[in-house]
Amino acid sequence: MQTLPSGDRMIYETVRMIAYRTEVRMMSPIILAQGKKRNVRKLLQALYQAKANIIPEKRNKLLRVQVLGLGSDGLDQLLAGLFSELNASATIYPGTNLQMVYELAD
Repeated sequence: MQTLPSGDRMIYETVRMIAYRTEVRMMSPIILAQGKKRNVRKLLQALYQAKANIIPEKRNKLLRVQVLGLGSDGLDQLLAGLFSELNASATIYPGTNLQMVYELAD
């Protein structure tokens, strides 16, 4: 097994730490929505693999991310809290002036 040089290893560990903290932060609204900490990681993994429509609306300065759903109304409802929190952050997509808006597709 090859090891990474120390500088590369530090970058790798930093990225891993940021990814872990991001995942833990995303779990919070889902746990609040379901009232317990059950299968939250599996739900997030399903979200990461879900198909989505990305629709730029330059006139409205929005970038809509419409997630096509996770296969059941119950799972989709758990995402509502996460999407609400993400939308409240008013994140601007890098390199544009478009605010990201997350929603479930109809």
